[in-house]
Amino acid sequence: MVNRSPDDSNPSSQNHGEGTIEKQAHPQYKKWESLLRALLPRGIQARLFGLIALSMLPFLVLLGSIYFQRYQNRRDQALQTEVEVARGVATTFAAYVQGVQQQNFAVGQAILADTPFELDEVTHLLDVTAGHVPAVRNMSWLDVQGRVQASSLTDMVGRDLSIRDFVQAVLAGKPWAVGDLIDRGVVTDAPTLGIATAIRDDTGQLRGVVISAIEPTRLSELTFTQERSASGIYALVDRQGVLIYSSAEPDPGWDARVNWMEGDPVLSHVLSSGQEQYGIIPGEENLGSWMSAGVPVNEIGFVAVSRLPVAVALQPVLQNLSQNILITLLVWLLAFLLAYLLAQTIARPLYQFEQDANAIGSAEYRSQVDALAPKEVLRLRLKVEQMANDLYRRAEALRESEARFRALFHNRHSPMLLIDPESAGIVDANPAASEYYGWSHAELLQKKISDINLLPAEVTYAEMKQARDSESSQQFYFRHHLASGEVRDVEVRSGPIQWGGKEYL
Repeated sequence: MVNRSPDDSNPSSQNHGEGTIEKQAHPQYKKWESLLRALLPRGIQARLFGLIALSMLPFLVLLGSIYFQRYQNRRDQALQTEVEVARGVATTFAAYVQGVQQQNFAVGQAILADTPFELDEVTHLLDVTAGHVPAVRNMSWLDVQGRVQASSLTDMVGRDLSIRDFVQAVLAGKPWAVGDLIDRGVVTDAPTLGIATAIRDDTGQLRGVVISAIEPTRLSELTFTQERSASGIYALVDRQGVLIYSSAEPDPGWDARVNWMEGDPVLSHVLSSGQEQYGIIPGEENLGSWMSAGVPVNEIGFVAVSRLPVAVALQPVLQNLSQNILITLLVWLLAFLLAYLLAQTIARPLYQFEQDANAIGSAEYRSQVDALAPKEVLRLRLKVEQMANDLYRRAEALRESEARFRALFHNRHSPMLLIDPESAGIVDANPAASEYYGWSHAELLQKKISDINLLPAEVTYAEMKQARDSESSQQFYFRHHLASGEVRDVEVRSGPIQWGGKEYL
């Protein structure tokens, strides 16, 4: 016979305690509990993976920080390299201009030394000298009004060059000056750059001007020591930002020269401030960004520029970072693989343990020990198996006891009733009781003892309490009515009995 307690038989009563706890829980706690329930994986194996991922997170953050610092250092080094290249170009060009200016001065002094001079001799001197100076197209001797008196290019003779700004500066008193690039020369259609030097006598009086016309496309004749990759360039621009020379394209069109600085904030800053500047500028479509540096050429106002594609400058560090990241990912994957195998040694025994727990009490239960299971799981399994064995023994003893009780109960010739003292209900009756009272076994189980005893219900309950509280059977005298309506005087012996884990009378 199965016995249930009042709490067990009432599901609402069992849930009442949980409801009370929920009402007492702090709302903020319930909020976090719900969030964690939604975020946390359910299985042990998944949580182990999450634990490993969280433990590796600081390591990955540290690696990311190191890689980012390497990237920044390489970027700064690459920008500084562009600055050094631009400085070298500026220094080389400044030295070249200074050399041309000194050559102009030497030619002018030679002309004054032969005064009075013959124009043919001056022309020959200018022609020979121009042929020995790199990138010089022609050299000319001007009078104090700025008109060409002699030139290595005969078509220049008689031309008035006083309209040129750099010539005006020298005529006004400057010892020498360099002009900005113009789209064409006086007698040539090619872009030209001029360097003018004042020639004075011992009294300081201006006696003439020597001009060297520089051909920009021939500036490659200069010895620029700066090494560039195939994609890197260095260049010179004048005070207006017009391109004088580019290592990438020695002879671009005039529009390309004028628009060369377009979209370059670095170059614009150097031209406006006269200070070195570097940074990353956008490139043309499909070319990517450039690392750009600009350095002013001393005493001239021109700017030396160095550029290198960002992708090329950072290729070594990006390649190194890619390799490191790949290695890191492989190590991470290996760690997860090992973690998976290790998690299996935890999850599998627990799963098997769950299966065994579900099979406890049935003939299907077979204890299976996993040699790789953690010692805590093995101890827990041993403890549960001990508990299960104990339960088996108790259950077997209980079955034997119930069998003996049933045999004794049902085989007695005197009427016997089994009563629940809490409800006064008849939970079992032997055949002799059914025969004596005249009700079937099923009808008796629908009745309470107060339905048979003629005493008031409260008196009946009091008598049951007395029998329940006694250590031995108590004797009572009652009047019971039968199914036929007959009333009989009965002598009752009643006492407590444990059956199915519950106390009855």
